[in-house]
Amino acid sequence: MNHSLNIKSMKLYNNVERIFNELREIGKSTSDSLTVKDLSKFDQFHYNGTDAIDIFIEKLGITDKSKILDIGSGIGGPARYMANKTGAKITAIELQSDQNNLADNLTKRCGLSNKVDHICGNILDYDFKNEKFDAVVSWLTLYLSLIHISEPTRRS
Repeated sequence: MNHSLNIKSMKLYNNVERIFNELREIGKSTSDSLTVKDLSKFDQFHYNGTDAIDIFIEKLGITDKSKILDIGSGIGGPARYMANKTGAKITAIELQSDQNNLADNLTKRCGLSNKVDHICGNILDYDFKNEKFDAVVSWLTLYLSLIHISEPTRRS
């Protein structure tokens, strides 16, 4: 199966370097240490920003004992925010290498590499080696449809 899509045609994903412009605007160089607060104004590419993450954290009772899988993690904003706020261990998987590399760089600069593990890979075929997660989140990657599957009809 070919999972290669033209993701870069979407405006949201075609210029990850814009983050460096955002950092310069707040007086940060490409090597300065960062905080999650420094980044949160422009690293949340999903609907409702950190408010959505706060609801997720509250509804699921995410704590420092939680293990979360973030599918399609992009540049890592939600993963960093969750890890910083709760102390949870986040595994963040992203298909696009440029976004994943930037996410890893920003996470290191925030001092959160011990809480957020960035993986460049395809969720459809990545081998997690039976790793278990307390919750799975996807802020923009998955669009879920509810499908009702009924039991087969019994014939007499």
